[in-house]
Amino acid sequence: MNHNLLSSIQKATLVQLLNYRAIKQPNRIPYKFLVDGEAEKVSFTYAQLTKKLVQ
Repeated sequence: MNHNLLSSIQKATLVQLLNYRAIKQPNRIPYKFLVDGEAEKVSFTYAQLTKKLVQ
């Protein structure tokens, strides 16, 4: 991995990382919220999370 890229990633905020992922992998689901530890209640794609951040 490029040293400059690694340095940039280490200094990035959570919001910056979510924005980056929304651009690169908008339909990927990074978070699933489980009701009872097993049944999926809500999930968000990177694009959906980014949209919620701006609201």
